[in-house]
Amino acid sequence: MLNLAATDLKSFVSRFKADYFRTMKVLPYNRFDAARSQLWWLLPADDKVAFRWGKAALWQDDETGEVRCGFHVEKGVLADADPKSTKIMQPDWFWHRFLDLVETDLPDVVAYAAMALGQNLELDIGCGILSPDADWTRLEFTIDGPTLTQMKYEPADGILNDLAESENFTDFSRTLQSLDGAPTVWHWIGVTIGARCKHRSESAAPFAGRNVQRS
Repeated sequence: MLNLAATDLKSFVSRFKADYFRTMKVLPYNRFDAARSQLWWLLPADDKVAFRWGKAALWQDDETGEVRCGFHVEKGVLADADPKSTKIMQPDWFWHRFLDLVETDLPDVVAYAAMALGQNLELDIGCGILSPDADWTRLEFTIDGPTLTQMKYEPADGILNDLAESENFTDFSRTLQSLDGAPTVWHWIGVTIGARCKHRSESAAPFAGRNVQRS
């Protein structure tokens, strides 16, 4: 388990970058109030349109205040009222490559990471319409070798019902690919594979969710 000293999520991200990803660019989800952002990305390039990249991510659990780190990839919408929207997925988005990796190299990479960390990784999927009032589906699995075990499923519209039945990466890959394209024209999908991070507080009390808020 990663163990880094920090007083808040922003300083945790700085330590994480310095120790593990020195050449990466750091970008907060909440660019307008970075100190309060509960999600941070580390990108391979200085690109404010972060959606298209596969990227390292650090985020803070809204309920427990736990810090998690992992690899994050996003599927954009296929149509938008604004035809020039940066949220419309393009051919250069990493998502296309990720769909191939899920059924080829990804299971071995996850197994290696779990062995190196000494803990099972988790698979977290969020899916929804890009509207301020829209509810989003949340789906979480634990990964134990080739086995996926569902931890949480909070459906908003049923779009991930079949994906929630996945028992291994083969099931997950097949169903995820079936969702790509027409079934999710208006849906955004975010997939994160990660682990819980242990931190050492440099202040009198560890930072918690109530101290660092997401936009």
